Amino acid sequence: MIKKIIDLFSNRRVRTDILLAFVPLFLVTIVSIMGYSFYISYILTDRFSDKVISQSSRAATDKTVSYLEEGEILPQIGSRIVAQPEDISLENDQLRAYLMGALDAYPHIASFFVGTEQGKLIQAKRLSNRASFRLYPSKLLPIEAVYAVIFVNLEGENSKEVWHYYDEDGKFVLKEQLPDTVKDHRYQDWYKRTAERGTLQWSNIYILPDSGKLGMTVSFPLRTTYENAGQFMGVIATDITVENISAFLKAENIGEGGIVFIVNDRGEVIAHQEPSQGVEIVNQEPRVIEATDLKQKFLSKAYQLHKHLEQDKFEFDLDGISYIASFQLFPKKFSGEWTIGVVTPKKYFASNAQTMRFRTIIIATIIFIISTFIMVVIARRISRPLEKLVKEANKLTNFDLTGNLSVKSDLQELKDMESALVAMKRSLSAFSKFVPKSLVQKLLKKGGEQKLGGKDAEMTFFFTDVEGFASVSEKLPADKLIVHLSEYFESLTHIIMGQNGTVDKYIGDAIMAFWGAPNPQKDHPFHACRAALLCQKHLAELNRRWQIEEKPMLPTRFGIHTGNAVVGNMGSSERMNYTVIGDSVNLAARLEGVNKFYGTHILVSESVHQKVSKKMVMRPVDIVAVKGREKGLLIYELVGQLKGDQALIPSEKQVEFCEKFTSAFKYYLDRKWDLALEILNDLSPLNEQDKTVSILKERCKKFKKSPPSDTWDGVIKMTEK
Repeated sequence: MIKKIIDLFSNRRVRTDILLAFVPLFLVTIVSIMGYSFYISYILTDRFSDKVISQSSRAATDKTVSYLEEGEILPQIGSRIVAQPEDISLENDQLRAYLMGALDAYPHIASFFVGTEQGKLIQAKRLSNRASFRLYPSKLLPIEAVYAVIFVNLEGENSKEVWHYYDEDGKFVLKEQLPDTVKDHRYQDWYKRTAERGTLQWSNIYILPDSGKLGMTVSFPLRTTYENAGQFMGVIATDITVENISAFLKAENIGEGGIVFIVNDRGEVIAHQEPSQGVEIVNQEPRVIEATDLKQKFLSKAYQLHKHLEQDKFEFDLDGISYIASFQLFPKKFSGEWTIGVVTPKKYFASNAQTMRFRTIIIATIIFIISTFIMVVIARRISRPLEKLVKEANKLTNFDLTGNLSVKSDLQELKDMESALVAMKRSLSAFSKFVPKSLVQKLLKKGGEQKLGGKDAEMTFFFTDVEGFASVSEKLPADKLIVHLSEYFESLTHIIMGQNGTVDKYIGDAIMAFWGAPNPQKDHPFHACRAALLCQKHLAELNRRWQIEEKPMLPTRFGIHTGNAVVGNMGSSERMNYTVIGDSVNLAARLEGVNKFYGTHILVSESVHQKVSKKMVMRPVDIVAVKGREKGLLIYELVGQLKGDQALIPSEKQVEFCEKFTSAFKYYLDRKWDLALEILNDLSPLNEQDKTVSILKERCKKFKKSPPSDTWDGVIKMTEK
């Protein structure tokens, strides 16, 4: 029984594999959903409420501190403008400009003033009621007056108070002097406290007399020097409204019914999301509201519980509604200790918990989708190897041996199939070393038994040969010669096959290749010419490297011809060779040998020239009758390619040489020896080593002295291969 179970798991079926994966995944999905829901139900409300309340408190605190710190900076900067009591004057344009500029730049500053020990006071204030009366009941304050600069001088017996009014652009509007002065600033709380303590001071919250708004006074001592050791001279101070703090609190949205407010250590409401909650009218007089008197009863109770329980965070119920309250101290003292309170109905966080429960459902769905995805992956573990094996088998039918076969699977059948395909691929790869790949692809595609025979087709034939290879073979040991020649064949074969050519065979140091079979090609002469140029370019680089490595260089000659030949399976029924035979093949081989006579490297026949003359740069070399043929053939030297690869495009000097030599050759055939010689003499400096120029010059000189017969056609017969 145990052995059967072991065998079942070791040689399991696809269905068993899927079930064994599905059951655990299903259980994991259910347990994950239930566990996450259980976890969220217990901790969501506390964690979320802490985060929201903390963020709201911190944001409101930071904005409030930044807002009030501006009030600290302005008096300290202004203290540097007043160096002596005489600077307190309406004629001090710098002081007046600074006071009014501060009011203009900071709208929350209600007034800015400087008072001295000698009784001088200068104050800049923003007018909240432009239609107020002054001096005479019948005279209204001009409507364009926005700012007032007040100068008070209590020195001597004739004390005075002068008001100067300015418009919003700082231009003077009106001046008036009051008959009775205001009370002495030196006895006011802001002045006395600063004079006694000698440091920056904040007043308690109070109702500013001019605007009826809540505000505070921040004051800084004036000294004869900037250091604390200087003699006390007076006080510079600003009145700051706190109504903008309410806007900061209102911006902190903590859900429907949630309130943020600030109270001081005396229980007075400094700021509230609703500005009207900071001031109330009692007996027609404004009064600061205390936290215990707030209209929202849940806020009053929250504050009372905070003081009674001495807790920063707690929950309480009121009128059937549950609330969460949080109180935090400000990090900086402005006047006593300030506390920011946040009170919000608990249902706000419960609604967020519902949102999180919805998210839990989404997460559960995602888990289910992931589980399904994993099931698909498991199924693909089986199907994909099969598909990969089928694809590899199809590649083999096309003789495509690229890539490495690697199938990962625990199924024995797939492993056996992979091993069989790898062995087949290895065998075919070895076979491809002896038979052209394109031929095998065609035979596999065609199918059936291969028979002897061929067909006539127009093709391009390509022969190479190494110059002076006999001397090279004599100098190198056989093993080193094979390695050296293998590198040579590897490079040229790669280029030929890259131009869709078929390498027929290697004959000693020579390569025979052809284009146009087994697969038809429209532009096979062009590809053959391009292959020759690329081989020549690559060999130049190889020879330079071999010379440095002290290895024999292998300069190579090429012969190319386009013509008809028989292509097919040649040999016997036991052993066949796919090759080409015919006079055109022999002619291409003879052209390669003709290079020796003319000192050229790539010679092509006239048939090739006719097909590629618009794409390649060539020049005529001669009319020759190669060995074994009576009929002459115009041959050309292939120099470069007109367009395309920059490395194959000839230089301007080479193009000029080809054009001039072509003209000289035409004059030569037309028996115009002098004109031909004139051009040939000019060509010598362009290419001193060109053998064809010397040959043609010698012929022209010879024929000039002893002209040929009228039957002369320019054909030169070759006696050697």
